[in-house]
Amino acid sequence: MYDAEVQYTNQTRAWCRGGATVPGTEKAIEFASMYDQMVVTGDIIDYLSLGALETVKRIAFDPYPEGMYVLGGHDVTKNMETGYADQLSLEQRQEILRQYWPNDMFYTSRVINGSVMCIQLDNGCSQYWDSQVALIENDLNTARENGYTVLIFQHEPLGTGNPEDTAVPSLCPDADSAKVTYNFYGSAHIGGNGKNDTAASKAVYELITNNGDIIGGIFAGHRHYRYYTEILAKTADGEDCVIPQYVLRSCAYETNGFVTKIVFGQE
Repeated sequence: MYDAEVQYTNQTRAWCRGGATVPGTEKAIEFASMYDQMVVTGDIIDYLSLGALETVKRIAFDPYPEGMYVLGGHDVTKNMETGYADQLSLEQRQEILRQYWPNDMFYTSRVINGSVMCIQLDNGCSQYWDSQVALIENDLNTARENGYTVLIFQHEPLGTGNPEDTAVPSLCPDADSAKVTYNFYGSAHIGGNGKNDTAASKAVYELITNNGDIIGGIFAGHRHYRYYTEILAKTADGEDCVIPQYVLRSCAYETNGFVTKIVFGQE
């Protein structure tokens, strides 16, 4: 099917051309699928085309339908590096994706081994959505009542609320940590100092940061390099605490892809 936007993007977008990152991604997904829950933290396709969707359907969605797949900004974008805005509305582009996506794109939660609640929620457009507020509030209440540890998976990291986090260095060994830094305080992401967040974004951010004692970690992508930060938070009793935030490496940079294995010890 001819798509003028996709054809134009194909002329302007050089990175990942010709499916160069598919072999490494296949290896990473196959490895991750061997564990209790596989989660992919967004930007699953480079840009929105039927060819890309059919490819990810073949290597991920069909063979591993129980994976949790997060939306990223690339997934909802057809005009990549063209200088033009997408002709279809965001809702129309999301509807194309919905026909392929194996899980609810905006919010999914699962309890693993009776002890860990995995929450996947979309923030790939630098905001949370109204529909997510009650869902995460109910899940956090359920987790607290049942003693679950909560792990949150999304595409974009959160602002940490810590003024010392204006130049956090990358953890990637191949990166010049003096140059590859990111401002997690005055961030363009949700909770960033000075960011004009939507009401829903503020509500979800506050729910997360006011339940810091039951959230074991937030896992995101988006920044391409690895980072570790701690989000300033509160316990249910109002005491200060932090939520670990792990920003993961993109599969596209590694020959065999990139996987983070999360392990819980037994007492």
